[in-house]
Amino acid sequence: MDGNNMNYQNNTYQQPAPAQPGKGFGIASMVLGIIALLITLLSCCLPFLLILSGLLGLLSIVFGIIAIAKKGGKGMGIAGLICSVVGLLLAIVIIVFTILMGAGLIAPAFMEAYDDYYYDYDYDDYDYDYDYDYDYDDWDY
Repeated sequence: MDGNNMNYQNNTYQQPAPAQPGKGFGIASMVLGIIALLITLLSCCLPFLLILSGLLGLLSIVFGIIAIAKKGGKGMGIAGLICSVVGLLLAIVIIVFTILMGAGLIAPAFMEAYDDYYYDYDYDDYDYDYDYDYDYDDWDY
């Protein structure tokens, strides 16, 4: 035996396993969908955020479709699609409601309901007894 080859064995090399499809698009879809939904819910005070929410929602839908088509991150892609679709639908409802309020198409109905509730209220239905006899001298200050 040769001293140089004593520790070497006959190694057979295996082919590397095929690469798993990445989950990057699924993760991106889910994160963007959740952010779009949260921004839509918080945009009642800042309507310009609805534009940002819409863009993030559209990106989330695209990434979700790619994730589902590639079979990598399918569950996260579906979650991203659901969040972004809900966020976009809610944003559309808020935008339409805001436009109708600005045009004065919905405001009269609200004002009429407000007037009916607050101004047409019959206060004579209740018998208020305001004749209270308090003895303030017994109170400890």
